[in-house]
Amino acid sequence: MMDEKTEKRFFKHVSKTETCWIWIGANTSEYGLFKVNKNTLRAPRVIWESYNGPITPGLEVCHKCDNPACVNPKHLFLGTHGDNIKDAYDKGRRQSTLKAKLTKENIKEAKYLAKLGMSLKAIGQKFGVAETTIHYNLNK
Repeated sequence: MMDEKTEKRFFKHVSKTETCWIWIGANTSEYGLFKVNKNTLRAPRVIWESYNGPITPGLEVCHKCDNPACVNPKHLFLGTHGDNIKDAYDKGRRQSTLKAKLTKENIKEAKYLAKLGMSLKAIGQKFGVAETTIHYNLNK
């Protein structure tokens, strides 16, 4: 639970809409950041713990609304990293891996193209996946 002073400071960085509470303070590329006792924490974690208590180690704060800037406690839930990834796939926010998206023949072709010197970025574009997905799967 946040003390009154910390809570006031927290909510200076929140813009409430009819649904989401948007974090407008410091942030990473996606998630709000808030300093508590000299520790910089993700804003969704801070608000979760304030409303619901400590987060069990190994669990993450996930968003029902799919808005990483949202800190509305009603839009948050706890889950494992796997739960969070599955939620992203289920909602279409994350592409499937190369193996899941491509046939075995496509993977062979991707490996062949890489051996010929085609960039991983170009191979990824050809198959509609991220460069990092190509790199991960070609180096298995």
